[in-house]
Amino acid sequence: MPRKDETKSKKAPLKTKRAGIYCRVSTRGQGESGISLQNQERRCRKYCESQDYVVVDTFIDVASAKDLKRPEMQKLRNAARSNKIDVIIALKLDRISRVPRDFYNLIEELNALDKGIVVVDDQWDTTTPVGRMLVGILIQFAAFEREIGAERTKAAARQRALSGLPGGGVAPLGYDRVEKEFHINEQEATIVRRIFNEYLCGIGPLRVAQGLNEDGFRTKKHYSEDGSFRNGGKNFNEKHIHTYITNCIYCGKIHFNGEMFPAIHEPIVTIETWEDAQKIVRANRDKKNLGSSIRDQHVLAGLITCGICGDIISATGGTGKTGKVYHYYQCLSSRSPGKRKTCNCRPIRTEHLEMAVVAMMKELANTKDFLASIEKEFISTLAEEGLDELKQDLQTTSNSIIDLESKIKNLIEILAKGTLDDSTPIEQELDSLNKLKRERSSYRDQIKQELLLKESPTPNTDALLSLYQEFSELWDNFTRAEQRNVLNLLIDGIEINYPKGSDKGEIIL
Repeated sequence: MPRKDETKSKKAPLKTKRAGIYCRVSTRGQGESGISLQNQERRCRKYCESQDYVVVDTFIDVASAKDLKRPEMQKLRNAARSNKIDVIIALKLDRISRVPRDFYNLIEELNALDKGIVVVDDQWDTTTPVGRMLVGILIQFAAFEREIGAERTKAAARQRALSGLPGGGVAPLGYDRVEKEFHINEQEATIVRRIFNEYLCGIGPLRVAQGLNEDGFRTKKHYSEDGSFRNGGKNFNEKHIHTYITNCIYCGKIHFNGEMFPAIHEPIVTIETWEDAQKIVRANRDKKNLGSSIRDQHVLAGLITCGICGDIISATGGTGKTGKVYHYYQCLSSRSPGKRKTCNCRPIRTEHLEMAVVAMMKELANTKDFLASIEKEFISTLAEEGLDELKQDLQTTSNSIIDLESKIKNLIEILAKGTLDDSTPIEQELDSLNKLKRERSSYRDQIKQELLLKESPTPNTDALLSLYQEFSELWDNFTRAEQRNVLNLLIDGIEINYPKGSDKGEIIL
């Protein structure tokens, strides 16, 4: 019999597997529970020695396991794709991923490359069908544990809100954090009250921010625990103002998950003030300027002039001892900073002056001689005057604003290059141009308003007389905006002579 070829029955020597060790921690300081980077690598290398694996490289990430987009994980996957390793070695399953879908995708990717993953502590080997099944079950439990942890964190945050305590993070403008509680910073609280007062008086967020910046105020500065500066101390902008206005912290509430809870810290403004501000925000949500329609709340706005100095009288506000906001009509010259602050006209509560003017209108509406004179005046003043001059003035002013915007843009580009040794002169020129632009823009808006009034259809004499005759009956049924429109239609202007220190004043329609 021929001898059997024994060489055919010999098995080919097993190929030594090349391993890539993967280690991960969420933070540099993580070392509890035996998962420090050094411990992970040491135990993985020991396993490789027991299996006669050759360690090609060690890949170390300091990052969360929420996804696979980690620098060293990407390098590890590239090593598998380029056939530099045969198996990935990790100490624990959650070192690789905490997300089932990501882990399964990684397994499928490695299977297609004829590669695998070994988890040392649990002795799972994805190169076998049983290993893949068991690892899949285990990672589902890991995901479940993570979701439970998230629910516990959310429950703890809600309990903190129910207790009236603020959440984490830095304290907002107006407060300092002292032992995890908010304490009023009175210097900053003054700024917060000013923001609410001006907003409730019809000043939009952008103008509020500009005023604060011009007066030298800046956003709250934040510091690290070691006292080093972190951020803040910058100019206010429109977004800052909107954030302050809508933050219920300032009225003594804590917001959590769409709900508001009573807080233990002291409020800076009253709940009534805060709610009034929210009404304006909601009413102007679809408008670019969140404060534009507040003008309608003051029905005499734009009609009143000062009988003492001749300047405009507009609405303003102040805060009482309890934090409640009071509204006044006040002469600009009596409250503006600088040399204009010379007028002796006293401020008048808005509701008091409005009641007095409406009472006068109701009395006039019942006077026959007055109605007859009004009818003659309507007939004699129907012709339009001054339209061409206004249109020319509007064009000139608009061109001037365009020119200013071009100059401002050029200066900003110069500053952005950062090549100047001293940028102070450029910054000063930029401030001057911005101020001039605001003044021109305000003047342009006035011209547009006057043009709108002149170009509107001529009021019907009978309709206007009917308004006068039925004024008393109709007034209380009008909205605030309608009341303001009616007064602008029926009254050319109101002159107020009410000096400070006097109990008597004069109103002239």
